[in-house]
Amino acid sequence: MKLTFYVQGSAPNPYELIFNIHDTLTVSCSCPAGEKKTLCKHILRLIEGDTTGLITEQPDNVDSVCTAFLASDAKNIYDEWKHCEGELDDLKEKTKNIKRKFSKALFK
Repeated sequence: MKLTFYVQGSAPNPYELIFNIHDTLTVSCSCPAGEKKTLCKHILRLIEGDTTGLITEQPDNVDSVCTAFLASDAKNIYDEWKHCEGELDDLKEKTKNIKRKFSKALFK
């Protein structure tokens, strides 16, 4: 099954997102990042169920994309990525607190 969506991005013309759902899930987006075959916010939003910028509401098709994503091998990698982002946020907070302590130790 091939599902096509149009989303309004920063360019005057909408970007085209294509989701091919067969044995695997493959995606493409006509935005600059998508053209380079790198993850773009348009693809990420849609697989997360976020319809921000979507020109035509297609709830059934969005649901199909989300369902296909959840069943794909990419879902495990996505979960690992989100877990790492959470750890990174924790480390940034810890680093900020340590820098604050360090500053207080130096400027008594």
